[in-house]
Amino acid sequence: MIDRDELKKNLLALEDAQTEFSIIYSGKKSKKVNGLYKPETAEIVLHTKNFGNDNALIYTAIHEYTHHLQHERGLVTSCRCHTGNFWAMFHELLAKAESTGFYKIGADEIPELVEITKEIREKYITGNADLMKDFAALLMRAQNICKENSVRYEDYIDRVLRIPRNSATAIVRVANSDLDSQLGFDNMKMLSRFPDNEKRRDVESMMLAGTGPVLAKKMMQAPRETDPRKELEREKSRIERSLNALSRRLEIVEEKLAAL
Repeated sequence: MIDRDELKKNLLALEDAQTEFSIIYSGKKSKKVNGLYKPETAEIVLHTKNFGNDNALIYTAIHEYTHHLQHERGLVTSCRCHTGNFWAMFHELLAKAESTGFYKIGADEIPELVEITKEIREKYITGNADLMKDFAALLMRAQNICKENSVRYEDYIDRVLRIPRNSATAIVRVANSDLDSQLGFDNMKMLSRFPDNEKRRDVESMMLAGTGPVLAKKMMQAPRETDPRKELEREKSRIERSLNALSRRLEIVEEKLAAL
């Protein structure tokens, strides 16, 4: 098993931490979690008997180290710690770890898994995307026929095909975006929402080269406000609105109870 000091050294090489943290090997097996981060003591606890090799342990260590970085940078402003920001940072660290050889998935080293991966990609990911493109072509034909015959297309979608309008719109939008089917329909759907065609093409190329959807989504989004004070003020406002709504509801319930 990788030495704790060596593990810490490699984590810091991925992204330097400004505050001290410690790594604890519990020597135990846990049925609930592989590891955890204790923000009050800045401790990364790894249940070492949960891991079959160093790679599995390193993956969890990077996960918990991401929590440490999020806490020290004031990016944890609510009870939700696994936010979109967290997953984006985690995947960035994983990509760095892979590029340095510190971590590897290892999926390409198992022949049976390589074959399954190939079948999934060709038959289901790409195959389903091609099928949805054909579906979109039929929907557009149906829309034209409805228009030519004074049939409300919305009613046709709602009560003949019985599919949500948003789904039908998304299917056609994806097909019109002319994205590569190898991305899979879900990733095509995500990319098709963004109006910047040049940026969309750049991210498409990166995804085809191996970038996952978590990082791709971050690349497509505009930078978000990361000022901790403003984040807390927004959360305070949300909580206040919820409390006011609950107070009004409580008054109504009490009046109904009093009337019984």
